[in-house]
Parts: sequence; C-alpha cells; structure tokens
Amino acid sequence: MHSLASACDAAVVQSAAPCRPAHHQILALTAITVASGIVFLDGSVIPVALPVIGRALVLKGAETQWVLNAYLLPLATLAMLGGAIGDRYGRRRIVLLGITIFAIATLACASANHFAMLVSARFFQGIGAALLYPNSLSAIGELFSGAAQGRAVGIWSAVAAIVSGVAPPLAGWFIDHGQWRVAFLLSLPLALVAATFTHRYVPKTVNKPGAPLDIVGSLLGALGLGVLIWQLTGKPSVPGLLLAAVLLSIYVWYERLLGAQASMPIKLLISRLQLGINGYTFLLYVPFNLFLVYVPFVLLQALHQSGTVTGLALVPMQIIFVVISPLMSSVVDRVGVRWPLLAGAVLTAAGCLLVLRVGKDTHYWTGLFPAVSLVATGMSLAAAPLTTLVLESVDQFHMGIASGLNSAVTRLAALAATAMLSATLAQEATYLLWAFPIVMTCGAFSSLLAAASTGLIPSRTS
Repeated sequence: MHSLASACDAAVVQSAAPCRPAHHQILALTAITVASGIVFLDGSVIPVALPVIGRALVLKGAETQWVLNAYLLPLATLAMLGGAIGDRYGRRRIVLLGITIFAIATLACASANHFAMLVSARFFQGIGAALLYPNSLSAIGELFSGAAQGRAVGIWSAVAAIVSGVAPPLAGWFIDHGQWRVAFLLSLPLALVAATFTHRYVPKTVNKPGAPLDIVGSLLGALGLGVLIWQLTGKPSVPGLLLAAVLLSIYVWYERLLGAQASMPIKLLISRLQLGINGYTFLLYVPFNLFLVYVPFVLLQALHQSGTVTGLALVPMQIIFVVISPLMSSVVDRVGVRWPLLAGAVLTAAGCLLVLRVGKDTHYWTGLFPAVSLVATGMSLAAAPLTTLVLESVDQFHMGIASGLNSAVTRLAALAATAMLSATLAQEATYLLWAFPIVMTCGAFSSLLAAASTGLIPSRTS
C-alpha cells in the first residue's frame, strides 16, 4: 500500500517547503494510524466473516466475491482522485469526510438483510476509504521528516498490524455466536476515535490554495480503471478491454496536455522507477491477498474450524508485523531499500509454497504456522520501506496523489486475487482443497516476479 515517484529527485525533495509542525505530534500520529486502521480492519475481518455472510444472506455464485469487490472497486478507482483532492484542499478535512462516509456505510452494512443492500453499502465504504486512506498516509509526510519519518512509518505499520491482528479472532468469536453483523461494527469505535483525534490534533493545511482540481483528468482515470477492474472481476470481453485501453490512453494524453496543472504528472506515472515500484507492489500483493482470503476459507469450509480458531490462525502474522516493521527504518539506513524488498518477495514466495502442505489432517503449528510466519516476515520486510519511499521521493504537493496511485495498485492486486478465486469460493470443501495448491503456486510465482522487478529500483533514492 505504498508508492514511489521518481519525477522528484533528491534535490527537489530536500528543497520542498517544510511542513507545518503539529503541536501534538504523537497524538496526531495516533489519529493518522487509527484512521488508516479502519481500512486495515475491514480488510482483515471481512474475509473471515465472508463464508458466514454468504450462508446468512443465501448468496450464490459470484455474489460472495462481490461482497469484497464492491468495496475494492471504488477504493481502487477513486484513490488517486481522493489523494488529489487532499493535495488541493487539505488532508485533514478529506480524512474527516472519508471517516464520516465510511462510518455511515458501515452501519448500513451491519443492517443489510439482502445482497443488493450489502453491496451498495460496501460500495460507499470503498468511497470513504478512497478519501481516507491516501490522505492519512500522506499526512505523515507533512508531520515528520528524515529519521523521524521512518520511525513514524514503522509505528504506523505496527499499529495497523495490531488492529488487523486483534480484530479477526474477536470477529470470529461473534461469528461463532451467530452475530456476523458485529464484524462490520468493530470499525465504528475506531472511526469515532480517529475523527476526534484528527479534528483536534492534525494540523489544518492546504497545500495548493486556489489551485483548480483536475476533475476531467481524475474522472477519466477513474473511469478507465473502473472499466478495467470490471473486466478483471467478471468475464473479460474484447470491447470492454478496448474501452478501458481507450479511456486510459485519453487520460494519459489529457494529463500530458495539462502539464504542471495535471493531478497526476505523467513523468511521475510512467517513469522507470515508478513502474518498478508499482509493478513490485502489484506482484507482491496478489499472493498476499490470495493468502489472506483463501486460507480462512479453507479453514472454515474445508477443515471445518470455528470462526474463533480461523481468526486466531493469522494472529502470528500481525505479531511479526509489530515486531519487524518499527526496525525497518534503521535497516534501510544501513543496506538501502532494494535488499529488504528482494528478501521480502522471496520469503513470501517460500510461504506460499510451504502452505501447500495444508490438508484435512493438518495441525496448525506444524502445517500452517510456518507458512504464516514466512509470509508475514516477507511482507514486514517490504511494507515499511515502500511506505517511507512514497513520502521521501515526492514533494509535499504530490504526496496524496502518489499515495493514491499506489493504493489503487494495491487494490487492483486485491481485485485480481479475488478474481482468481471467484471460481473456487463458491465450491464444495473437496474442490477448495483440490484448488488450493494451484492457487498458492500461482502466488509463489507472482512473488518471484516481484523479486525480479527490484532490479528497476535503486538501492538508495537519495
């Protein structure tokens, strides 16, 4: 969930105007991390609840997949626009708007009694997250700089991991007691805390007062991504893919025409380094999402574990994140960024291969835990360095759009993963176990491609 732009070299970054200091930086960082935690909580809880939601609402076929896609689609297509709005009009107010939309939509999800209502509410959750996530992340760049920024990113990653680790077993306990709707309501206390702290402690800033928002370009980009994602999550057609290609080509042409007034500078979008970072992100987050979605499904449906046990199964992953993420700033200072990214991708591939041992008679500690540990370690090595790069490698006027771009890439990876799983999630337990090795092998191959893509990324960017 991280990006890098090469359009701004070290001299530009170092000469960027200093950010307004926060009077209460620790509390401001708390606000930012809790706000981002809402998005991470949803991503970790809903896969655990998905099989139960499907049974409760009698979902059929691809309907189960669309409980995920309805949220990821607007988050992927609108994240760049959300970041651009924050860059223009101030990140605090856009974060607050995103929290509000997300909270209202969450209440609607919890009260949904049929498929259409749930999917509609999930769509608005995605809109809120598209405003909230890129701007909460880029706000770290305004509040911190230098070594303090790296430490802040480590804390941000660790808090996100804590939220993601505590929520699934708690949600699983409620699911076991027939209360799947509580899985959605878990985010509401976080939303209240995040809104209160953001309003009180995050400085009010406007990076480009009076600058017009590139509405046409942003909508072209969102439409192009939306059509592409629609094709990826359904049955692709030649006309649909051509329409996506045409819209995205017009978007690139229009942004090039606007030059400095564009919300997404083309040099930032298509530079070799930017392509390398976003390519790496996509290739790494596809297997990560395959792991996060498929493993709970197999545990619940094929191995008949309880919701509580399923929720606890991935807790070690979050513990590893909490331990490793805060250390990565000093590691990158010593060895540069390329080696952690390379090691992270290789370890993730190894975890995807190790999980192939899971079967009907698998014991957690000998069968699943080693794979969970490898995937968690790999993602921990990669996540914080990528997040730091997005903040250090762009000027403050483009932090939101750069964060939004990479957030869109991350969500595209999640959508690609759910599209790969669409044919299996609605199947019987025997088929789930049969397809599991195929899916995880594809994940391992994608991780190795991510490792290869680090050749496009310099070890140090300054």
